[in-house]
Amino acid sequence: MQCSAVMAALSEDAQRTVLFDKVASKDFLNFSFGSSAYQRQIDDAVQKTGQLCAVQCTVRNLNGEDVVWLQHDFGFLGGSLGCAEGEILCRGFEYAKEHCLPVVIECQSGGARMQEGTLSLMQLGKVSVCVQAHRTAGLPFISILTDPTYGGVPASYAMQSDVRIGVSGARIGFAGPAVILNTMYEMNQTNYDQECPADFQSAEYLQAHGQLDIVVTKEEGETQTDALERTVSDVLVVLQPRSVARPDEVGGGSTMIKESDSSSSDERDVSPSIAPGQYANSRSMVRPQCQDMIEDIFDHFVELSGDGRVGDDGCIRGGLARLDGDCRAVVIASFKGHTPSAMQAANYGMSSPHGYRKALRLMKLAETFGLPVITLVDTCGALPNFEAESNGQSEAIATNLTTMAGLTVPIVTIIVGEGGSGGALGIGMGNVVGMLSSAYYGVISPEGAASILGRYTSETHKASQFPVDCAALATLQKIYAPQLKELGVIDHVIQEVEDETYQSFSRLSRRIRTFLAQNLSKLSKLSADEIVQHRYDKFRRMGKYDMLSAKQRETVLTQAQNRPKRARAPRTKPDQTPSKTLSFIAEQSFNGPYSRLKGKAPAGVAAWVPGKLAVAGAEAAPLPVRENAKSILDAKGPEAMAQWVRQQTKCLVTDTTMRDGHQSLLAIQSKVCSSYCPQIVRI
Repeated sequence: MQCSAVMAALSEDAQRTVLFDKVASKDFLNFSFGSSAYQRQIDDAVQKTGQLCAVQCTVRNLNGEDVVWLQHDFGFLGGSLGCAEGEILCRGFEYAKEHCLPVVIECQSGGARMQEGTLSLMQLGKVSVCVQAHRTAGLPFISILTDPTYGGVPASYAMQSDVRIGVSGARIGFAGPAVILNTMYEMNQTNYDQECPADFQSAEYLQAHGQLDIVVTKEEGETQTDALERTVSDVLVVLQPRSVARPDEVGGGSTMIKESDSSSSDERDVSPSIAPGQYANSRSMVRPQCQDMIEDIFDHFVELSGDGRVGDDGCIRGGLARLDGDCRAVVIASFKGHTPSAMQAANYGMSSPHGYRKALRLMKLAETFGLPVITLVDTCGALPNFEAESNGQSEAIATNLTTMAGLTVPIVTIIVGEGGSGGALGIGMGNVVGMLSSAYYGVISPEGAASILGRYTSETHKASQFPVDCAALATLQKIYAPQLKELGVIDHVIQEVEDETYQSFSRLSRRIRTFLAQNLSKLSKLSADEIVQHRYDKFRRMGKYDMLSAKQRETVLTQAQNRPKRARAPRTKPDQTPSKTLSFIAEQSFNGPYSRLKGKAPAGVAAWVPGKLAVAGAEAAPLPVRENAKSILDAKGPEAMAQWVRQQTKCLVTDTTMRDGHQSLLAIQSKVCSSYCPQIVRI
């Protein structure tokens, strides 16, 4: 039965009625500790709130669509989770599944209720099975984390939702500050304050660390409830469209796609000519980038942040979108930026593992709701730094590839600018791949290829020859759109317009819309199995190779064995003539008036000379015996050494004073303390 028919059968009064309001908290353990019995606490909470437990369930209507809305009441024992609360939450999910409705939980809680013992802990598992059953039905679940949300609630359903929304400034975490202070810092507030990160456990902190999709702030004239309902509505516009059937009742997903008319010659796929060094056009700061296309092409876009676990990324970004009103999709794109600050925020178009894991999360979200995935690629490659490697860059990209291979919803990819190696492929395994005419897509950048394969006799030669080699290698490797279409790597070339920039690109925008609409329409007619098979066949066909008969194989091997080995060209030895600076240093060190070699170094400086540098007639002075902290410690013990140190009027330096401390401290002290410290001595 379709959801529209079910909802038509529900009366308006029923949709506004509070549900399950007879479920009440119970003191089944006869719990009493200190001067306060649990039953008395329940009675006080009921008197204070007029509710029987800390969670209420209603059906709210948002822009004509009904939503099961579950809300914690912090006034009832701190919104804590007990058996009655767990029961209402489960009944809310079951009601939503029965009536094909999304669920929203507005969380505000101190955690699981201690007065109900282990059964309160089990409510986390109890609600979780209902969350999964609701998800299996392909229905949206949105959690809202308000101030405060701690303990078992964020450790279960608050973080199990499809979209997580935080209220600006809300305190959110598993272990509250008091627990951390008392447990790990033994109530030492000073140490806790010194080590506590800035904005720790705030909604903004969690979003920066990948755990919240959206942080809501009130707009002018809005209440918090207004802001939350507005944000939920924006998400449900894509995840739960008006009068839509269940995803499993609609072949190929639940999105509505109309095929655009592409008869105009302006929209036709063309094969442009290739200019030498054309790959550089893909990096132009004025050409449209992915973020510009999202803003211009999609009617509605809600960005979702974070990998859902530990981090976020400024390069790979994405969210929920609508195209031409009816087509709902998940969009994933690599951002770059047109200004230095925007480029820096986007990691200069290079994604970290958090970005690829964010993309993975969005792909799985798309699959849950039967939405096609649109990916826009513009990256010179994955982020190459120590942190990215330690966070598993290779694993993150590799996992995305197998996920895309088996994704049961369509993927349509556009190579917008740079298609840099595995960093691009990590979000680029589309059933259909389009490519802008000035873009490139390769296993390595032309500069990278030239730096490996090029041979240069001098820096002057390299300066003149390197750009030529880059251009030649780009063409030889066939990294341009027409070449890649011929090889079967891409399916369509989307012609760019010369006089258009990111500030205005209406003709290119129209061509991209047509490309997306045409291919999403065709793919939406396929079943889930057919979509996976379509993608399998596409990538399985890629590659060029020979198939030899047994006789041909033997001939090739024999010829290879009998072929004369090529003589290696003699290696050119680098110029080893020392520079003038190095010659001067060497001359002063060994032949200068105060060189150790001549035995004329200042008094107190060791006169040791390496044997091969010794000069006949030079007398090697014995190493001086100096009284210092080490010699006194060895001879007389720590008490004598401490007394010696206290008697010194010199600036004492240990042999572990290095780098910045060495460079700054000594430079300052040697000036400021010169009247008190006639010399600096190593101890």
